[in-house]
Amino acid sequence: MLCERVVQKQVRIQANKLELRLAQVLEAIESFRALAYLPCPIPKGVKRQATVRLVGSVAMVKLNSKYRGKNTKTDILSFPTPQIFQKAGVLGELVICWPVLQAQAREFRHSNSVELDILLIHGSLHLLGMDHENSQKEALEMAKWEGKVLKKLWGGGGLSRQKKGLSLIERAHSGIKTK
Repeated sequence: MLCERVVQKQVRIQANKLELRLAQVLEAIESFRALAYLPCPIPKGVKRQATVRLVGSVAMVKLNSKYRGKNTKTDILSFPTPQIFQKAGVLGELVICWPVLQAQAREFRHSNSVELDILLIHGSLHLLGMDHENSQKEALEMAKWEGKVLKKLWGGGGLSRQKKGLSLIERAHSGIKTK
């Protein structure tokens, strides 16, 4: 429980920065008109928004078990809202496991902020209807969009796209069959 309290305290301190970053991610995604094919188009001028919650390992295991039947922690879960809310711009909720985010940032040798960007993009694409677990084709498409949005978000500069670990789908081979 102490871990959960520490995470909650960190969330309160960083809430404004987190909300701002999510807004920037959604704006970067929105800038790609090619994403208009998504299942629930939002009328022009309606601002897309989502809720982000950071949790500890115990809470994430409970959520992942309840909603995905997997009794293990994961980095991010996405909970889209019904289409009627999406048409008003409310996409859903992203739940990020802070300890997993930190571990992945260390593993791939980048900052927590970079890992947060990766998770926000990945989760936001899920909220918009993309899914890498259905087929290899969808996985490759989602991985492509992760890369495009990262590049847009970082202004084409910053970290190299070739840097290992920038696409969740590619690094986990989630839905992508390897030879």
